[in-house]
This record gives sequence, C-alpha cells and structure tokens, in this order.
Amino acid sequence: MKVEAYFRGIKSANDAAAKLKSKGFNNAVVDINDHYEDFNSGVKPILPGNENAPNLSRMVLNSGPYIEDPSKNPLNAASPMVSGMGGFEEITDVNYKLTMEVDENNEEQVEKMLKEMGGTLKSPNLDLPHRLEDIHLDTRDLDLNTMDT
Repeated sequence: MKVEAYFRGIKSANDAAAKLKSKGFNNAVVDINDHYEDFNSGVKPILPGNENAPNLSRMVLNSGPYIEDPSKNPLNAASPMVSGMGGFEEITDVNYKLTMEVDENNEEQVEKMLKEMGGTLKSPNLDLPHRLEDIHLDTRDLDLNTMDT
C-alpha cells in the first residue's frame, strides 16, 4: 500500500523519514512535492514558445485536458498562481512529500507516526479541473436589470 504524507519543511520531512527508518520502515523517500503530479497525470507537458502555450494561465496551471465549457476559463486565469495578485498563503505551500510502500498490517501505525511528526495525509495540491466540473452559471445571475433597487 502506498502512503504519502505532505510536509511544509524539509527538516520535518527528513526527520519523519529517519524515524520511520529507525522503526524498520526502510523505503521512506522524501522529495519535492510536485504540485502538478496528480493534477496532470497522463497529460503531455506544455512547453513555452509553441502554439500549445497560448497564455500564461496555460503555462502556469498546465490545466490538462481541454475544458469544453469556455465560461469556466476565466476561473483558471483568476487563480492566484497565475495572476500573482494573491498572497502566498492563498497558494498551497506544502513543499515536501514523503512516499513509501507499507503492507496493510502496518499502514495505520505508519500514518499515525507521520501525523505525529507534522505530516498531513491529505494531498494539498490543487485539482482545478475537478473543481470546475460542478460550476454552472445561471444567466439570471448576470442580468443586472432584475436587481432590486
């Protein structure tokens, strides 16, 4: 069973890996948390300087598959990751990921240790395409003439 934990600092991630190794779990690996790994699984990377990179949103978010509803595109551009208008705390700053394989018998013990060492098991990475699927604009919301005065 694959277990992943996310940490804000490299020291706490390395300390957690060392503690796990001291308890006999030797395959814990710490690496940079690639915020786009799961977000873009199976998607060909977009490189700058070609027709596949038409705007900054596409380059920064690398938003994956084509979104059929163009009304959702402004939401990508409004992301603080693209606009730079938001503070850094608006963007996930969990920069280190500890990954390891454990058998099912030890999974609960390992997860408890990771939480005690300051890790979180829930992925902090943005998943915009899935968040955008449930957005449906009602044109009545856009009609300013119907507003009460």
